[in-house]
Amino acid sequence: GNENMARAIELFKEAIDSDPGFARAYANLASAYAVLPHWTDDPEITEDRVLPLAEAAASRALTLDPGIGEARSIIGVIAWANLEWADAEAALAEAMALDEQDTTPREWYAEFLSEVGRSTEAIAIAKETLAMDPAAPILNFDLSAYYFDIGDNENGAKYSDIANALGSELTIVNVLMRYHYLETGQYEKALESWKKSFWLQIQNDENGERLALIEIIIDALKNPTKKAEAMHRLDDFVAKNPGVMYEAQQTAPLTQDVIDMYLLLGNMDPAFAALTQAPDHATREIFRNLWSPRHATLRKDPRFKQIANDYGLSDYWRSNGWPDKCRPVGDSDFECF
Repeated sequence: GNENMARAIELFKEAIDSDPGFARAYANLASAYAVLPHWTDDPEITEDRVLPLAEAAASRALTLDPGIGEARSIIGVIAWANLEWADAEAALAEAMALDEQDTTPREWYAEFLSEVGRSTEAIAIAKETLAMDPAAPILNFDLSAYYFDIGDNENGAKYSDIANALGSELTIVNVLMRYHYLETGQYEKALESWKKSFWLQIQNDENGERLALIEIIIDALKNPTKKAEAMHRLDDFVAKNPGVMYEAQQTAPLTQDVIDMYLLLGNMDPAFAALTQAPDHATREIFRNLWSPRHATLRKDPRFKQIANDYGLSDYWRSNGWPDKCRPVGDSDFECF
């Protein structure tokens, strides 16, 4: 969590103070800075603030030891954050080759491939990485996510269960499982899973409004005659909480929940509004979750293609490889499915 990550940063700094030539400590510090915005609900800790710190630490590590893959991977992560897709992939692939025994560069490279829609490739790397450290909850979770993306719910559920059994505190595991439960008609389990996965925001739900909204959506899925009322309640919630859709880094997980609520109710317009109006970092967070079978209708929409063009993904795909769910059409066009 946030406190553990902050403590880790302090320890890495102390190690550097004790030994300014300790390259690995700089690399570890860079990694901690890079992931910090995803482990905190502090609105002051954003990528814009911490990624320059990560880049400085990674650059220092590489100056001291050019063979540290973890530090090179941070350079890739920063390019990734800046939507420099080809540069990001090159750096992440190089990082993995530099240190074949370090799981961190491999994990990030697989995550990158997943975000750009190359889920099958992500699975191959994730399976190799997990074999290196089978007891790591995050590696089991990652593999679970990639399996769900290709519609392999059996293996997706298997590795989610393993991540939980290993004592994972990753509430995002429940994001994956709720859809498995929804697709199999296990609505009560889906509800419990969704309660646990309203990531970072549920703790601030003092009046129970967000929890009630989840219950309303689940009820509408069980009884389609209630979808209109559920849509009205969801629209009302977004109107009262505009930051849910368009503001800081920390809203990305909640934004994904709200987008998925609209999609479950069959309304893509607000989902695309969120994707086009959210800041780049939030949209990137959301985009990585749009490759599963349940988002096929969204991917077929011309607006999805436009977003991919606007973010430079179509140019990247044409030069580096197409995602599993898109293919080229002629020399200048493509379609997704």
